[in-house]
Amino acid sequence: MLDKSNTLHVISLVLKRDILPNLNDDVAKEQTIAILSLLKNIDATTVPNDEPFKSVNFLLLTELEVSLEKMKQQISLTLNRQLENFEKGLKTLAKQEMSEREKWESLNILFSEMIQFVYQNSELHPFIDEFRNTMRKQLNIEMKTVH
Repeated sequence: MLDKSNTLHVISLVLKRDILPNLNDDVAKEQTIAILSLLKNIDATTVPNDEPFKSVNFLLLTELEVSLEKMKQQISLTLNRQLENFEKGLKTLAKQEMSEREKWESLNILFSEMIQFVYQNSELHPFIDEFRNTMRKQLNIEMKTVH
């Protein structure tokens, strides 16, 4: 999922740097300048679509919480400390005030760390399929935003 402002900025940069200098026709240059103005106006007057981020954040918060509870019931005490750290991180992210995109990024970092932890500990390998299913659900939500 791409950030609206960054995407519009990159498009504007390409138009200014690569396309506009190479145009020979005055009408084409005028139209390119009009497009640049339009992109700037779109960026200033629209808001980002946070719905996909909210959906994925809710999915990750609920799925990871359930997975952590299941794992804590099935593992040794030595691995339990790391799971408690993941649980603290998850609860902190759930309570923390930040944009949906920032929360999405932080949750994905935590999820990646949990995936690595599961792969590194053989007694947690039964949870690999559960994490794969969570990733599929996340991907399905994100794919709905691409038409």
